[in-house]
Amino acid sequence: MDGRIVYLFRWMKADKPFYQSGEIVMIGEKRFMPRPPDSFQSLSTALQLIGRKYQHVTIILLTMGFAGQELAQLDAFVKKSTFIRGMRDISRPIGKNKDGGPRRVFLIGSSMDTLKVLKDTLIREHFEIVGLARSEPDALRTIYRMSRNIDLVLIEKTNDRSLQEETIKSVRSMSGGIKVLSFGTITDAPLSTNGHLDPPYTREIVVEILKKVYA
Repeated sequence: MDGRIVYLFRWMKADKPFYQSGEIVMIGEKRFMPRPPDSFQSLSTALQLIGRKYQHVTIILLTMGFAGQELAQLDAFVKKSTFIRGMRDISRPIGKNKDGGPRRVFLIGSSMDTLKVLKDTLIREHFEIVGLARSEPDALRTIYRMSRNIDLVLIEKTNDRSLQEETIKSVRSMSGGIKVLSFGTITDAPLSTNGHLDPPYTREIVVEILKKVYA
């Protein structure tokens, strides 16, 4: 694709999003940024600047880090634009680790319909499902054998809080690198996990929580 290359990236700092935009100049096969990027505290402000700055030239827009309502806002901006020739999302899928391999997930829960929804979303985000158990004791036996090959455990919230907290404690004692997420409707205090997924389990909601876990 030809045209000037402009990027718009979403980052997190102190649990708050901020945005950076600028140009990438191509010289031979190398890319470099000719000047410091513009930084913004809101997506609307970032899009307004891009609209003013590049409205007289054709650009290719590279994006990274967007999901949910912000992605819808970005899509609407691009559709209305007359100067954006193409857009590419260059984000590394949240399911990929820094080495490019898949993050491996073990699922614990009795609601098979919910597990299927979560499983489908995780696979689309390049996670690898390495196991599934209907109960905590069954899960622990399997996780113990393969703890070095697990990055994330998803556990369905039930009424047996003490059993679930013991399960989470046991999983973390096997490997400090394992992240734990709970899911389901909370009727009391949340479990001591790295985060919680509330229904409905839309792709945008799941990805947003996973991004916080792996920020």
